[in-house]
Amino acid sequence: MPVAPERFAHGCSFLRSLQGLRYNYYDLAKTVLPRSWKKQRAALDVAPARVFCSQVGLMLCFRCGVLAIEEDPAACSPGELFDIVCKEAGGVPCLQDHIVIS
Repeated sequence: MPVAPERFAHGCSFLRSLQGLRYNYYDLAKTVLPRSWKKQRAALDVAPARVFCSQVGLMLCFRCGVLAIEEDPAACSPGELFDIVCKEAGGVPCLQDHIVIS
């Protein structure tokens, strides 16, 4: 996903703020629920105490301004994150050596 430089810096700061957090086993069970059953989340600025990979990925998309939807990151599975980024935000999968950060 292309991201404006100031939003990229904001995303990097957000990721640094998560260093040292524990794994979010508590909310992980919510990822198996059908997407239509998952609650919407309005307050995405609240810092979590625990995180898992796709939760961080969706939160990062919100922080970088590439998504307008308000899904609950603590209920997002890796497959749902892929679908959200590719189908709803226009992202495309690519190899790491094709990523350019300027």
